Amino acid sequence: MPSSPPPLAAALDDAIRRVRELAGDPLGAVAVLTPTRANAQLAFRAHASAFPSIRVAFEPADALIERLGRHALRGGAVRVAPTGFVEAAIRAALDSEPPADDPIAATRATVRLPVWLPALAGAVDALERAGVGAAEVAALPDAVDPLRRDLIAFLLRAVAAAREAAGVCGDGGAARAAQALLASGADLPEHLAVAGVVTLGDGALSRASYDALRALFGRVPVVHAAVPPFDALPAAPLGLRAAAPGAPIVHAAAAAGALALGALQRGEACALDGSVVFAATADEAREIAEAVRVVKRAIASGTPLDRIAIALPDAATVGVLAAALDRAHIDATWLVGPPLAQTPPGRLLAAVLELPGGAARAPAWYALLKTPGLPRSPLLAPLAPTGRARWRRLLGEANAAPDTRALLAELARVRERVAASPVAIGSAEDLDGADGPAVPPSPEARERELAAVTSLHGAIAAIQSLADGLPAVATLEEHARAWRAALDALVATPTPASRQIERVLDGFGGAGPPLGADAARALLLQTLGARQALEGAVADPAIRVVPPMALLGADVDVVCVLGLNEGRLPRTIEDDPLLPDALIAALDAGRAEPRLVPAAALADAERRRFAAAVSAARRELWLSTPRSDLLEARPAVPSALLLDALATLRGERVGYADLERVLVPTGGRDVFHPPEARDAISASEALLARTAAGRAAAGGPAATAGALDAVRTHPWAGRVARLYRAIDRLHRPLDGEEPVVDAWTGRLDAPGLAHPADGAGPVAARVLAQAIADQGSYLATHLLGAWRPRWLSDPGLASGPWTVSRWVVEAIARAAAASPDAPEAGLAAALDAIVAEERALAGDADAAEVAVARALAEAQLARITDRYPDLVPGPPATFAGASLTDGVPWCLAGAGSHAGAGQVVAWSRERSRERLKAKPERALAAGLEALALERASGEPTTAVARASDGDEVRAPGSADVSARVSRAWARVAAGVWLADGDLALHRERPPKDAPPSDRLEVLAAACLAASTQDQEPDA
Repeated sequence: MPSSPPPLAAALDDAIRRVRELAGDPLGAVAVLTPTRANAQLAFRAHASAFPSIRVAFEPADALIERLGRHALRGGAVRVAPTGFVEAAIRAALDSEPPADDPIAATRATVRLPVWLPALAGAVDALERAGVGAAEVAALPDAVDPLRRDLIAFLLRAVAAAREAAGVCGDGGAARAAQALLASGADLPEHLAVAGVVTLGDGALSRASYDALRALFGRVPVVHAAVPPFDALPAAPLGLRAAAPGAPIVHAAAAAGALALGALQRGEACALDGSVVFAATADEAREIAEAVRVVKRAIASGTPLDRIAIALPDAATVGVLAAALDRAHIDATWLVGPPLAQTPPGRLLAAVLELPGGAARAPAWYALLKTPGLPRSPLLAPLAPTGRARWRRLLGEANAAPDTRALLAELARVRERVAASPVAIGSAEDLDGADGPAVPPSPEARERELAAVTSLHGAIAAIQSLADGLPAVATLEEHARAWRAALDALVATPTPASRQIERVLDGFGGAGPPLGADAARALLLQTLGARQALEGAVADPAIRVVPPMALLGADVDVVCVLGLNEGRLPRTIEDDPLLPDALIAALDAGRAEPRLVPAAALADAERRRFAAAVSAARRELWLSTPRSDLLEARPAVPSALLLDALATLRGERVGYADLERVLVPTGGRDVFHPPEARDAISASEALLARTAAGRAAAGGPAATAGALDAVRTHPWAGRVARLYRAIDRLHRPLDGEEPVVDAWTGRLDAPGLAHPADGAGPVAARVLAQAIADQGSYLATHLLGAWRPRWLSDPGLASGPWTVSRWVVEAIARAAAASPDAPEAGLAAALDAIVAEERALAGDADAAEVAVARALAEAQLARITDRYPDLVPGPPATFAGASLTDGVPWCLAGAGSHAGAGQVVAWSRERSRERLKAKPERALAAGLEALALERASGEPTTAVARASDGDEVRAPGSADVSARVSRAWARVAAGVWLADGDLALHRERPPKDAPPSDRLEVLAAACLAASTQDQEPDA
């Protein structure tokens, strides 16, 4: 046990001991109740890091009440309704034939629109959980709002009738069953019984859950663990604190310095000491860049990744943040994410559900068929789709087809016409989509054209058949079962998003009225739109990206709170469209306690969200308010919550003028790089910062030389700088100097060049894979001995994706070579040796980047070893001399792959599955090795290219790889490399008419940004 446990962990442990003392049972079971599941998970980790959690369960209050309610209903005639029951009942009621005296005649046409369904279901759920029935709503006077009153009463009656017919109850019914069980005094089963309860945090509950919670608190002792500054706010109506108003309180110790934002409750003031930063960024994009900069500085200072958190008020900027963290190669656990409907599997499923009826035209089919991974799906994989590069042209030629049936007929006619022709019809572009030129029309090209149109016809027919097999009218469970089967047929490799969609589909039950296909599809899309796509686990060695409220119960060193603007945090408070505050007040008139929480009370809920994020910070709190809303193109107003924080620190009232004086301008639109290169988060930023520093140090006429010296001193940029200068001299030679054309400069004649296959011996798998994927790149790299830097690409810094992945892969390879039987034991030593080598080569400015890269590599290795206990399936693969195809003098030399258990596993340097699929040579290399081993020994038949974070991508089958080898060999043997017969190694250069200083900065940015790729020739 650590000598000084975290304040939250100590407070929780004190509260647990207190509640056991009150219960008189030192080993009694204790439930720690929190507002959300994320709070429970983070609180458990904080407590378990310092204290044993024996017979202590952490869970949301709603989850405990639901378990009690389901137990009370077990064995009875009533059960809890499945997901989507209310929506299905409402849709069926609105679609039914209205009676002559339709009570909602004035609003039926409007509320039947799909956009209204979530609001209608939400209103019914809220009223049912509050115990409000249709009769009570119908009895409201006309002065309240007759249109809303009649509509809500109609919906409540319809849902109640559907529940009675199906024998189910809603969440409110389960909570009331739990209340009755607790009030009866009956003994609870052992798995539900608790000796006491500890509450952490606060949050509004439904009236039914609140009443059940009060019944529980009446049976067992309750202690509240208070976290500053969260518990300085008023208690939430119908919340955890209100349910146990007299419970003893155990206060968590406040952080030192300015982070003691709970000082106001003690009547003290606290001066700003740097632990809290009020940052003013230009817009949301710059805000995210600066937040990533803060995270990188924290990692460089030695902060573990799981003690860093970024709080997002909503999912609006999740994609931008994900891209920024991905570029910085920082792993994250996402507890906030985009809607499931916007994920690739969600969009794919939605597109297929639009197909029944066969009305889709060519553009819709093209958008669907170009979905990544679809050709490898279980539905299309048996068809072996080929020639996808030709599919767009073929669909374009059939664009006049009015529907799918006509489109298939047109493709059938094209297939007959190609089959009858001795040569290809139309374009003869390479089926594999390589950058090389087209092969002249030939019988072989005709075969490829025929294969393309055949596979396109088969793919469209298979998907249309799948869509036509979906039920037209069925219960929601039957629809969901068919959707699940369609998703399984369409998704080749399960992803976190596809698994979450499967869980949503599995939650739809059979109870409820039958629905038509259109209504069921609309319900599914609305459900997927309301659920967020989350990724990762709280236990992962990664930073946490969370909604603010989820940080209550967390204990982290660095917290970045983004989007502190009016309208985002806090959100704009508006009346519910169906349950406005006036109607809620009328329903609760004359009652001592409310049953529904009005919209006016949500302002305090926003303050609690902010306080929850603030409560987690232990060392640094970064509060950011963007000056403008970039997406809406309008100024943004700083959040009033920042005024609350500043007032708390100073112990006095403050205004926006006081806030402006403490705001730190960060990430301006006219600032393209940070003052110090160590604070850069991209390669171009780093080099521009170095260049600016070199010019400033030199000054005067020597500024240009100083800037070039700054470029040359960078460990990656020197060689590329010389290369670009040589290219520039080629196009603008000095006086009396002739342009030189060689392997490093200018344009080279490509046809007829000798290649390693001409008696040069074995070729590595990845070299041959590059020849198959891109003949032009193979020519430049392996035949000419040159490599072309990418113009202004962004491969990252020393801590960027390529470096970290290289360290991970190299550590695995070294550990496997040193100890093949137990490589996991040698990973730490291998990584230490790699880092030591890098430190010897890195400059002073890169020392912090090396530290960041090490922390990120350790996190990736921890994730890989956790996911794959047997890190290396077998011994290194050796197959020198194994010929791949008849007549091809290329053989494969042993590479870094490992063979065993019937497969070849190659650890790729590409980080994500998407990037791995975007670079086919990575998967092709594993496929080539599997093919060679199959030819040599008949052993492996499966190849797996595994990324450095553990993701898998299946390589093409051996027959497909063999065909690609033959096609690539035919092109290489013919000397057909590029369309114009020569190779432009460098197509982009600084403008010739630009001023010298501008040319220098463009050149400098190009040098570093292009230099970190591993594109040098093999030794």
